[in-house]
Amino acid sequence: MNNCPSLDGFTLVELMVTVAILAILLAIAAPSFTGTIRDTGARAVAQQLVSALNLARSEAVMRRASVQVCPRNADATACEPGAGWKSGWLVISGDTVIRAWDPLQGEGGVEADSQAITYDAQGRVARRTTLQVGVPCPDSQPFNVTINPVGRVFLSREACS
Repeated sequence: MNNCPSLDGFTLVELMVTVAILAILLAIAAPSFTGTIRDTGARAVAQQLVSALNLARSEAVMRRASVQVCPRNADATACEPGAGWKSGWLVISGDTVIRAWDPLQGEGGVEADSQAITYDAQGRVARRTTLQVGVPCPDSQPFNVTINPVGRVFLSREACS
């Protein structure tokens, strides 16, 4: 009669084989996650821009004055058109900063056909404006933040050709 309990477990060889298989799978999967992470960052920036533009529109109507969304200077106290949108942006009315967004980190950025977007007291802009967020084609599919002349903001994904 055997009174010793049975010991079940993994041998060292089984454990090493399992770790090797996991390492191979991670090496195959990691490059595809890079694009996903980049797209998630671009989507977050695009949504921050949409938030800033919606805030500017509502503040313009509420204050009955023009409100601007523009690239910020280093200390976030005024607009700095030459700084570019990657430096962060402000929602500002006259000399009053309503809200400031931090500079962007990582690759990609914001390309715009305008250095500032100004909403009038009725919540309208002078012309249709598009801001492109993310890494341009062919490396990624950037997001387009479009403001129509009525002041509405639309977020869409640009299809690379």
